[in-house]
Amino acid sequence: MVTDTTGVGRRTGEVVRRAFAAVGIEVKSRAVARDVMYSRFCNRPAAEVAVCPNVGWVRQLDDAQTVLEQTFSGAAILSSNNSNWPQLDVPSINRAIAAAGRISAPAARARAWGRVDRMITAQAPAIPIIWGEIPFISSADVVNVIGAATGAPSLPMISLRPSDDCPPGSDC
Repeated sequence: MVTDTTGVGRRTGEVVRRAFAAVGIEVKSRAVARDVMYSRFCNRPAAEVAVCPNVGWVRQLDDAQTVLEQTFSGAAILSSNNSNWPQLDVPSINRAIAAAGRISAPAARARAWGRVDRMITAQAPAIPIIWGEIPFISSADVVNVIGAATGAPSLPMISLRPSDDCPPGSDC
């Protein structure tokens, strides 16, 4: 297992190591600088690192393809800068990913990517260990704008709701 040397990285690695130990799996751990973790170990299949608990992926757009293709398609396995960390290369999943990527009708696309997700989950190639907690600003005086790509508040777009006492076009 290779972790990064940040405080959170080391702690995450220790939690994962203890979880493996609790089920009888001994894990040798190495902590390196974050850039080294990616460039020499976790993003290089030839390094043969079994566990990289500090890597992660977030969706780029509001579309399952941005999460599932790069992280679980056999075609995405690269000798460097690899983001298919489990090196999942299952022909039936690869075909389903390719087919889902060609569908443009939103409902059919969502169903196809849902099937891909279930196929991947059945293989258990990754363990989600950290779920992001995203703060939401809530008030009767705040207009929230939720980014479609992230599902999180878009801070540059959030604004204050105009007061009922404020006439249109005024600066109050």
